[in-house]
Amino acid sequence: MWTGHIQFTAPSKNFAGGNLTDSKLTYTILNDKKEIAKGGTKPGAAVSQPVTLNKGYNTITIIVSNGEGPSPKFASRYYAGFDTPKPVVNAHTSVDTNTGKATVTWEAPAGGQNEGYVGELTYDIKRYPEGKVIKTGHVGTMFEDTLPEGETAVYGYGITPNNHGTMGEEMVSNYVSYGAPITPPFANGFESEADLAYFKVIDADNDGITWGIEEPGMFNDNDGYARILRGEEKHSFDDWLVSPALHVKANHKYKISFRLSGRYKYYEEQFEVMYGTAPTPEAMTKTLMPQTMIKRSDFEAVTLTLDADKDETIYLGFHALSVKPEAMGVKIDDVVMTAGVDFFAPESRSPLLRSVSTAKP
Repeated sequence: MWTGHIQFTAPSKNFAGGNLTDSKLTYTILNDKKEIAKGGTKPGAAVSQPVTLNKGYNTITIIVSNGEGPSPKFASRYYAGFDTPKPVVNAHTSVDTNTGKATVTWEAPAGGQNEGYVGELTYDIKRYPEGKVIKTGHVGTMFEDTLPEGETAVYGYGITPNNHGTMGEEMVSNYVSYGAPITPPFANGFESEADLAYFKVIDADNDGITWGIEEPGMFNDNDGYARILRGEEKHSFDDWLVSPALHVKANHKYKISFRLSGRYKYYEEQFEVMYGTAPTPEAMTKTLMPQTMIKRSDFEAVTLTLDADKDETIYLGFHALSVKPEAMGVKIDDVVMTAGVDFFAPESRSPLLRSVSTAKP
């Protein structure tokens, strides 16, 4: 049960439009047809009546009477108690790659789901993808977290508003990547925004159309992929999808595989794969797959080989560079880089099998 006040202004006119001359009016307040309060007032006076209501929606009816009879009923629905807060908005995560400190900010919910009472909110915070609760009862709309050390991983934060025990819907921020270079093997199936966050997206032509994610659904056989799709206007592509930092060893061979497709089989898309020592187009100076035409709408498997001549950190660059009017879209999925194989390791051979007789003499 919740206590509060119902406030209204008593009528000052009668049905004929004239001023009420009564020195006293009476009122009755009903909740779902049950009387919960009554009292007296004067024409045009402000009334604030204490009441006790059930948590949730209540249908309140007010009837004002004078010596001539009751007024028409005024009825309205009100939500009593702490309302379910709306979700937070504009949740955003950034990371200082020098310190590993993640900063999460958001805006407080804009009221309650039922237009009811929202008091001072606190927030429960989860870190994804592991879904670990790292703070409950947080006050304020900014949170800092020190990320774990290790190879590059991605992190996002779920923010759930708490209105004195009544929980709202969780909203998850963008994902950010942090960590040391990854020693292959490395694999990414582009199933979610978290997978895409491992990669740096570069819109080199600054046209606002670049790589994004197509999450699993009924129209793609529940298999997500990364894609760049043309907008309403015909234009070219000059867009990079750059891998996280990968550490390769001298005199090691690495296989890089992925699945590649255009959007339509009638258009000639252009695509290349480069690599370099920084995640920028300018640093992509070595070619793994020269500029190649794609003219198909179904995925085709591609396998490339990278021969490392020294220990270094590299970045793979997947580059869509179709030209108008052919640029309709490119899709890529299941990027894999195997563990390195030493050039000088012995070749793998099947072991000799000696014949062993089990027959009795």
